[in-house]
Amino acid sequence: MRELTAIQELEVTDTRALLAQLCADGLVSHDALNLSEQDMAIAALYAAMYGDTIECHVPCCDCDRKFETQFELSDWIASLRRGPEITRIGPNAFRCSDFSFRVPVHGDLGALGDAPPEVRAKQLAQACVLEGTPDHHELEAALMRAGPMLDDDIEAQCPHCGTHQTFPLSMDAYFWAALRRESPIIVREIHQIAMAYKWSRSEIMSLPRSLRREHVRLILSDQRPRGVSSWR
Repeated sequence: MRELTAIQELEVTDTRALLAQLCADGLVSHDALNLSEQDMAIAALYAAMYGDTIECHVPCCDCDRKFETQFELSDWIASLRRGPEITRIGPNAFRCSDFSFRVPVHGDLGALGDAPPEVRAKQLAQACVLEGTPDHHELEAALMRAGPMLDDDIEAQCPHCGTHQTFPLSMDAYFWAALRRESPIIVREIHQIAMAYKWSRSEIMSLPRSLRREHVRLILSDQRPRGVSSWR
């Protein structure tokens, strides 16, 4: 995937639109990604931009006091990939025991009705069976091994009252929230580069994120009074 620019960081608000712009030409189209691969692509973007640690601030379900919990993204993904042995038999086709299946794609979501979430989940899983008649638990375990979705209940313990609890976490929503929190910083970076180099806004908006930040680092370094250490 290409690196994000300020164009994507400030103007794109949809995951599929973002991946359409970032998927490198000639390799894979965003339309070819199943739902798990889309989640993994977003996870890879998050890790490249912010590192492997996920930090969450949540209210306790018992005492209602907010607390912080954190874990490693790579550990979360590894824990979700546990399951039965499977064999890939196609680009999005797998075999497990006596049945074959695929991982859901975006188009499958539109075919679901207005049933309760647990019913919709079963409908989505059954739509992915290619051959055989697995029971729901067999199919769910195989789907998790082949294409885990980063939309899960995370276990935590409140440090204030000791209550064990779970809270929902979606990697997609978490990534976009992190990106939106950075918006004021990105706007400031654009301003700093424009003031220093007199480049147009479109030129600055098109800079890869890492290059833009390196320019800002150099600008701030030059603005620091000589003899003043950056160490504190």
